[in-house]
Amino acid sequence: MCRTRFNRSGPVLTPERPPLRKQLRRAKALFLLSKGMLLLMERKLGEVHPLLTLCGTIVENWQGNPIQKESLRVFFLVLQVTHYLDAGQTISTLHDDEILPSNPADLFHWLPKEHMRMNFDPSVREFFTVTVMHSMQAGYLEKAQKYTDKALMQLEKLKMLDCSPILSTFQVILLEHIIMCRLVTGHKATALQEISQVCQLCQQSPRLFTNHAAQLHTLLGLYCISVNCMDNAEAQFTTALRLTTHQELWTYIVTNLASVYIREGNRHQELYSLLERINPDHNFPESNNMVVPAMQLASKIPDMSVQLWSSALLKDLNKALGNTMDAHEAAQMHQNFSQQLLQDHIAACSLPEHNLISWTDGPPPVQIQAQNGPTTSLASLL
Repeated sequence: MCRTRFNRSGPVLTPERPPLRKQLRRAKALFLLSKGMLLLMERKLGEVHPLLTLCGTIVENWQGNPIQKESLRVFFLVLQVTHYLDAGQTISTLHDDEILPSNPADLFHWLPKEHMRMNFDPSVREFFTVTVMHSMQAGYLEKAQKYTDKALMQLEKLKMLDCSPILSTFQVILLEHIIMCRLVTGHKATALQEISQVCQLCQQSPRLFTNHAAQLHTLLGLYCISVNCMDNAEAQFTTALRLTTHQELWTYIVTNLASVYIREGNRHQELYSLLERINPDHNFPESNNMVVPAMQLASKIPDMSVQLWSSALLKDLNKALGNTMDAHEAAQMHQNFSQQLLQDHIAACSLPEHNLISWTDGPPPVQIQAQNGPTTSLASLL
């Protein structure tokens, strides 16, 4: 819309300014959404829900510029879905009667594809990051990998034109999530190379390293478990515990450290001392209600170690029942899984990046020396 005004040269068309009331409502929405983002960062989840409910109403009822409204809507939905993820409410882990039709997590494809193809602005970066987080937590690992690959490719292009630190932050967050997916699906060598990539990014930014050091050592600890380097895993988790102040990450690290003590078999005293430090905020009925959804979720995740174990169990059961054909098929399946894990194990341990498992102090090492083949046992894997 334009309006006509006059000066000495004659009539001049100028864009009509939007009504002040509309602009004030948009400003209010932006302030509330920004407050919601801060509350999410401070983990004040109880205050986030009513605030986002109010923001949703304001955004939907705002009758202003369509582009500005779409930006507000994207900002709101990114925060809304992040809130659901923080609360552990991914679609695959909820019962059907617990998912409300108005839950934005049910309608996750809310960003226009044309917008994603044409731009990679902050809202799209947030979309990709939240989508990867959602896909990983819901067990959709192939989808998480797909969106990670797309996002990382776009980020690399952007970094050629812009050296903004926020781009490296998004890159590290995406890599942290996809590394966990790689370890679960039996791609340890790829995961190790991506851990090394995170190290390189942290070398370039001391602030980035400070914010992600605990996560980086946690990822190395998980990798050490996957290649049966239990002493190194313990050292990495211990370092991560020393560096983190985040309660949820602390609990995650302690849980994995406990699994190391259990697998070693002779660390009962350390295990009991560790378990005494864990004080979950949920009660037993709530935990029990999550067991079945968690089992359903686990059945959908292509965990290579679980598939190896289940194929061995299936082979023995069919053999005991006299089902020769089924036992042979399960044995062949177990052999295939074993070979895949063995080859990946050798490839990962032969990489120069494998020496990162010995790094527990200071910034990431700049140079990594190659070593002569794997030095870890394969017995626990096969």
